[in-house]
Formats: sequence, structure tokens, C-alpha cells
Amino acid sequence: MYRIYMDGTVSKLTQNNSISNISEDQLYKLGDRKYMVIGNTIINQTGALSTQSYLLILLDKAGNTYLLNHELNSKTINPMLIRTQTFEFDVANEKLIYQGKEIDLKKIIGSTNNYVEPEEEKTEQNTALGQGGTTIIQNNNNNQTNIQNNNQNNYQNNQNINISNSNNNGQEKTELSRSVSLKGTSVGANYIDVEYQITDPENKYQTVYLLVDGGEVSKNIALDKDQTSYRIADLVPNREYKITLTVKQVDEEGQVQESVEDVVIARTVKLESSMSITKITGDTISFHMKIDRNQNIDEAELVLYLDGEEKERMPVNIEQAMINDGWYGSMPYTYGSNILLKVENAKSNGNEITFDLQAKAKNY
Repeated sequence: MYRIYMDGTVSKLTQNNSISNISEDQLYKLGDRKYMVIGNTIINQTGALSTQSYLLILLDKAGNTYLLNHELNSKTINPMLIRTQTFEFDVANEKLIYQGKEIDLKKIIGSTNNYVEPEEEKTEQNTALGQGGTTIIQNNNNNQTNIQNNNQNNYQNNQNINISNSNNNGQEKTELSRSVSLKGTSVGANYIDVEYQITDPENKYQTVYLLVDGGEVSKNIALDKDQTSYRIADLVPNREYKITLTVKQVDEEGQVQESVEDVVIARTVKLESSMSITKITGDTISFHMKIDRNQNIDEAELVLYLDGEEKERMPVNIEQAMINDGWYGSMPYTYGSNILLKVENAKSNGNEITFDLQAKAKNY
């Protein structure tokens, strides 16, 4: 793989390599259309994506982007700008941006990326606006541009251009464009956030909805045309879901037509929480607890059972348990041969939830 430095220099890494300092912002090219970003803070330009430590970025030849790490498994079909605290990465164009300067990463071992930025739509020079609007007219005789308010009664003599109204003289009215698309997804343990765009100026779409399929989970969700995102909630951790964007519209003959506009596959995050008994002394039992930061939990209690009998109970330090090193704690202990530490009374938003976390030990 190749490490790219902010001054544009590149170092080639061979054999087995370990990246131990993940607090330093770094960018690596792993191969053709394959990159890895390292950093404490990794976000996109809208803030919809937010993660840390590392992010694997895979592009297909059309510039679509797959994002993978221990928290994310998602795809976006639109150009994306990945940001760290130090640099920006223009993914679709494969460019590193540092202090306003661009470095073309395609030149490192080449690239089969065929992404081309869409041309900006050109507006016609002669456009008739509504009452009180402004018309920009190009005078071909003297190459001067004149700006004229629609409510002006007299035209200047050097303007010899007629502006026709498309509604008059029986001319056919041009149909306004409409479209729907999935812009991307971001995932958690129990949800998938979907970004979308619906353009329907003439309100011809009867319904735009998502079909969500993941094993025994199946959802049909109608989307609000005026919004651009939706959270699919109550999902199962570490489960792959197929999300289909579907449109129902009425054709010219009054028949309802249904069509699939886009499909994306996303996997929810796997929760990895753990607890272990680290030390037992004459009067103290020590433990280590780590709760996955994607776990939806606000409070809980840690209970000590000795030979099946409850002996001690204490609140779980949720904040401490969710940091990288986890929570190291201890409880008073009296002799017992069968030791059980168990999390109980876990709650989220005041509601009790199922959170099965425990550790066992024997003291002979």
C-alpha cells in the first residue's frame, strides 16, 4: 500500500504493516480505487456520516462509493467529500485537498475510475420572468447585456429581440422534469438513515416509498416529498437489509404504474460489549466492562451474586464503559465459590430494554 503525505510525497509500504497511531490523520491508497482514511474524527460534507479511527473507501468505476469500518457498511451514489481535522478527500475525483491545494491520487499506480462530473445546466439567455422579475437580454449588435424589469413599459431602441410567451399561440407547454434518487445511507446498530431526493414540481408521483427487507423484518415506508432523509428504526444489529426505492405514478391513460428507481444494500452495526472479572482478593472483586458506543442504553445496574444470592448492587458508569478503554471498577466481596456479575435494569429513554451482559468466576 502507499501512504500519501500532505506535501504530495508518497511512501510505498510492503510486506505486513501495522498502523498503531490512529490519532494522527493519515491517508493510504491500498490499490486501484481503494483508500483508507485514519483519524480521530472522520465526517462527510453534510455531517450525515460521522465515525472515528479508520474508514475503508472503495469506489466502483462509475464513482459510487462504499464505506466500511467497525461502525459503517453503506453505499452512496453521489460524490462525497470526506473530512478529517487535517485534510479533505474528494472521493469521486480521487483528490487530496490540503490547505487549498489539490493532489491527484490517480497518478499513484493509476486508476480505472471513469467518473465524470456532470455539466452544469445552461440557462437560456432570453427568459421571460413573472411580474416584477428581471430579464437579461443579450444584444447581438453591440455585445452589451441589458437588464430590464418586466414591469418596464418602454423598451430601449437598441433591443430588437422579441420574447415569446410559451403559453400563447397554441404552443405546447414543456413538461417540468421530475426525479427520485437515493443519495446514501449511514448505519447504527438498530437503525439505517437514508438520504434521498424527490423532485416532483407537478405532483405527478402518487407515492414514493421504501421497501425494507432483512430476513423476518419487512417494512413499507412512505416518504415525505418535502424531506430529504428518513431513519429506518427498530432494526436488528449486524443484519443486512435490502432497501428499494419505489415510485407509484399515474400515466397519461389514468393507470397507476409502479417502478423501482434505486436499490441499496446496508448492514447494521454489530454490537460488541463485554465484561470480565479481572481480580479477586479477600474483600474485593475487580472487573472490566466495555459497552459498545452504538448500544442504545442510558442507565443500568451491576449486581453481584455469590452462590446464587444477591450481595451487592451499584450503578453502571455508562459513559466510562463506552470509551475506548472501558470501565475498570470494583465491588465489596465476601467469600463465595460461584461468582456472578450481571447487568440488570438497563433502560433507554426511561424504558426498560434487554441487555444481556454478565461475567462468571469460581473461587475454590
